[in-house]
Amino acid sequence: MTDNFQPYSEPLVDKDGGLVSPRIFVVTNIEVEAGPSLNEYKVESYFIIYQSRLETKEALFVGYRSDRLRRVNGELKIAGRKIVLDSGILATS
Repeated sequence: MTDNFQPYSEPLVDKDGGLVSPRIFVVTNIEVEAGPSLNEYKVESYFIIYQSRLETKEALFVGYRSDRLRRVNGELKIAGRKIVLDSGILATS
Protein backbone atom coordinates (compact mmCIF):
# COMPACT_ATOMS: atom_id res chain seq x y z
CA MET A 1 0.00 0.00 0.00
CA THR A 2 1.37 3.40 -0.92
CA ASP A 3 0.59 6.76 0.60
CA ASN A 4 -0.58 9.08 -2.16
CA PHE A 5 -1.71 11.97 0.09
CA GLN A 6 -1.03 15.38 -1.40
CA PRO A 7 -1.95 18.68 0.26
CA TYR A 8 -4.29 21.04 -1.56
CA SER A 9 -2.35 23.19 -3.98
CA GLU A 10 -5.34 25.12 -5.35
CA PRO A 11 -8.21 26.88 -3.56
CA LEU A 12 -11.26 24.73 -2.85
CA VAL A 13 -14.26 25.72 -4.98
CA ASP A 14 -17.90 24.68 -4.95
CA LYS A 15 -19.92 23.50 -7.98
CA ASP A 16 -20.57 27.14 -9.01
CA GLY A 17 -16.91 28.13 -8.83
CA GLY A 18 -17.17 30.01 -5.51
CA LEU A 19 -14.45 29.69 -2.89
CA VAL A 20 -15.09 27.18 -0.11
CA SER A 21 -13.83 27.80 3.42
CA PRO A 22 -12.09 24.74 4.87
CA ARG A 23 -13.82 23.65 8.09
CA ILE A 24 -13.23 21.05 10.76
CA PHE A 25 -16.18 19.81 12.85
CA VAL A 26 -15.82 18.01 16.18
CA VAL A 27 -19.03 16.72 17.80
CA THR A 28 -18.88 15.14 21.25
CA ASN A 29 -20.97 14.12 24.29
CA ILE A 30 -23.87 12.95 22.15
CA GLU A 31 -26.88 11.93 24.25
CA VAL A 32 -30.11 10.48 22.87
CA GLU A 33 -33.30 10.26 24.94
CA ALA A 34 -36.88 9.28 24.20
CA GLY A 35 -39.01 12.29 23.31
CA PRO A 36 -42.48 13.30 24.48
CA SER A 37 -44.17 11.01 21.94
CA LEU A 38 -43.41 7.49 20.72
CA ASN A 39 -41.89 8.69 17.42
CA GLU A 40 -39.74 11.50 18.83
CA TYR A 41 -36.19 11.63 20.19
CA LYS A 42 -34.22 14.34 21.97
CA VAL A 43 -30.56 14.53 20.87
CA GLU A 44 -28.04 16.77 22.65
CA SER A 45 -24.38 17.34 21.80
CA TYR A 46 -21.49 19.76 22.09
CA PHE A 47 -19.44 20.96 19.14
CA ILE A 48 -16.30 22.77 18.05
CA ILE A 49 -16.03 24.21 14.54
CA TYR A 50 -12.78 25.57 13.16
CA GLN A 51 -13.01 27.62 9.97
CA SER A 52 -10.25 29.10 7.85
CA ARG A 53 -10.92 31.71 5.16
CA LEU A 54 -8.42 32.28 2.40
CA GLU A 55 -5.57 31.41 4.79
CA THR A 56 -5.86 34.86 6.38
CA LYS A 57 -8.80 34.64 8.80
CA GLU A 58 -9.65 31.95 11.31
CA ALA A 59 -12.74 31.44 13.44
CA LEU A 60 -13.52 29.03 16.24
CA PHE A 61 -17.11 28.27 17.25
CA VAL A 62 -17.84 26.29 20.43
CA GLY A 63 -21.31 25.47 21.61
CA TYR A 64 -24.20 23.23 22.52
CA ARG A 65 -26.87 21.79 20.23
CA SER A 66 -30.24 20.26 21.03
CA ASP A 67 -32.30 18.59 18.29
CA ARG A 68 -35.75 17.05 18.38
CA LEU A 69 -36.04 14.25 15.83
CA ARG A 70 -39.32 12.78 14.65
CA ARG A 71 -39.83 9.53 12.73
CA VAL A 72 -41.94 10.21 9.60
CA ASN A 73 -42.63 7.40 7.12
CA GLY A 74 -39.71 5.40 8.51
CA GLU A 75 -37.18 8.30 8.28
CA LEU A 76 -35.89 10.58 11.03
CA LYS A 77 -36.65 14.25 10.33
CA ILE A 78 -35.56 17.33 12.29
CA ALA A 79 -38.62 18.67 14.11
CA GLY A 80 -36.77 21.31 16.14
CA ARG A 81 -33.27 22.63 16.73
CA LYS A 82 -31.61 24.91 19.27
CA ILE A 83 -27.97 26.00 18.98
CA VAL A 84 -26.23 27.96 21.72
CA LEU A 85 -22.74 29.41 21.19
CA ASP A 86 -20.51 29.64 24.27
CA SER A 87 -19.33 33.11 23.27
CA GLY A 88 -21.45 36.24 23.12
CA ILE A 89 -19.07 37.75 20.57
CA LEU A 90 -17.88 35.93 17.45
CA ALA A 91 -14.22 36.80 17.13
CA THR A 92 -12.14 36.28 13.99
CA SER A 93 -8.45 36.82 13.53
